[in-house]
Amino acid sequence: MIAWLPVFDETEDDFEYLRGKNKEYTPWIVCPSGEARLDEYDPYGVTSANFRPRLARDFSALCSLTTADPFGRVWHDKQGRLILRAQAWGRDNQNREEGPGSGLRLFCKSRLLKKILGKYDKDLLLLINLQRYEKKYREGDRYTHTVAVVRIDKALKVEYFKGRINHLYKAQY
Repeated sequence: MIAWLPVFDETEDDFEYLRGKNKEYTPWIVCPSGEARLDEYDPYGVTSANFRPRLARDFSALCSLTTADPFGRVWHDKQGRLILRAQAWGRDNQNREEGPGSGLRLFCKSRLLKKILGKYDKDLLLLINLQRYEKKYREGDRYTHTVAVVRIDKALKVEYFKGRINHLYKAQY
């Protein structure tokens, strides 16, 4: 149920990552890190809001993207058109049995994606990882997951690769 994806850490210089052992994989996004510093009892103070991802420096420079938003929620091109949006949602309530429910996503216009893929002669791979937890009182809890990959090429042609569906997770220890 664990997958590795190439991302830049907020404190890492883009070039530093590319000198590492996984340099054949190009990260697209930067994942902020740090403490949220929000009131832990405020159900609307979702910590994931402080960890919105953003496009890597090379890609945003190529497309001349800027943000005037101190939280990096919206990014515009030179003409002032909205090109990229980072969203966070959910709740942080550690006292509930099912735990926190929050998430992050990054939207972009297709022309941005096409420009980046064409310039770097790359395909974009998207990992789809769905996890489900079922609380079972007699048989023991159950974890299942579904995994798939989507590839988007320079012409924005989408190809879907089906992986395991509702695969029962069994701990190896």
